[in-house]
Amino acid sequence: MPDPQRIRPVLAVLAILGAVGVWTAFAALAPTGMRKLVLFPVAFGLGTGAIVAWAAREFHLEKRWAAVLTVPLVMAGLCLIASRGLSELRAEQAAIVAPAEQSMARAILEAAAQNDPTLAQELAAPDSTSVPSLSDYLAFRVRPLGEWSQPWPSVFWGAEILLASVAGAWTASRLPRRTQHSSEAT
Repeated sequence: MPDPQRIRPVLAVLAILGAVGVWTAFAALAPTGMRKLVLFPVAFGLGTGAIVAWAAREFHLEKRWAAVLTVPLVMAGLCLIASRGLSELRAEQAAIVAPAEQSMARAILEAAAQNDPTLAQELAAPDSTSVPSLSDYLAFRVRPLGEWSQPWPSVFWGAEILLASVAGAWTASRLPRRTQHSSEAT
């Protein structure tokens, strides 16, 4: 029979990964209007820290391990949420240009390109501007604060991730631990 002291950390990590995975999925499905700059990432970090603190308390893990485990979970979760936001932005931009309108405009441009070699080259070149990149998404996110040139939207996002990670680690290390007295009462 396996030693319960050895299994406990594995169970704790599995419980943390499962709970944070569900938390991240719900956060990623939040409407764009709810994903406010700074507030949403910090709330996500606090929630992740609370989940990790709960699991640490239930599985008797040390506070420092809970805080250390929280940081990469917050970072990964916010990256997944940004990935979801990027895919939403791509879907919105793809829906803006209807295929029928696009094909009619393309036919007009191709007819004009027969007399203009420069336009013909531009039409032959792959159109990389039609699909937004992560940098485009990050610039879109900070647009309520104004038009920012690169790399500032990425720097701002990095600062949000750092702030959320600190908030999560702080929460994971500060939530009260279950005392012997309270565990006997339950």
